[in-house]
Amino acid sequence: MSNSPKERSPVTRSGARRLGDDYQDQVALEVLVDWLEHSQRYQWVQPEPLRAKIAEELGGEHQARSFFASFKFRLNLPSLTDLEDGLQRRFYQRGGSDAGWQNLKQELRRWVYFRHEPPPDGKIRLSDIKRAAQWYQLQSLPQGFEIPPDYVLPSNDFHEKILHRLSTSQCGCSFLSGSPGTGKSTYASKVFEDRA
Repeated sequence: MSNSPKERSPVTRSGARRLGDDYQDQVALEVLVDWLEHSQRYQWVQPEPLRAKIAEELGGEHQARSFFASFKFRLNLPSLTDLEDGLQRRFYQRGGSDAGWQNLKQELRRWVYFRHEPPPDGKIRLSDIKRAAQWYQLQSLPQGFEIPPDYVLPSNDFHEKILHRLSTSQCGCSFLSGSPGTGKSTYASKVFEDRA
């Protein structure tokens, strides 16, 4: 028998999901939505399977079941549905979309399940949350500005700088100004087309 330490599995838990995992996911979602609202609050977060940690601290699964069997928990907490509805409303108020919400929930479940997700170290950063929530996906302009086939960019250098700024900016808004009729909307449509 080897004395080398046992290599940790890339999966945080084994077997079927257990009762209570949905609540843990909602609590983790609450932290992620809170972080979207207050971007300076955390440096990174890393979900831990709470049930496994409790069982470990109490000496195993059997001891944990025995310990908790002697308690009746009555908490003044919202139901799982009410909790998710509230988080979803907060997410939408920040500008999130249905597709972004569903993708964030799916990614969170993957991050909780796999120890090293998101790469490289399993620590969730604000950029991971924004990517999962499809935070910066551009929406087309509802005004229907068509880009003429003979459209010429104001300047290739300017255009490259704008595209670079949009792809690296930490804020969700950029402002383009100019006199009426100078092509701001047509240019914005071109930027959308190039980024889509």
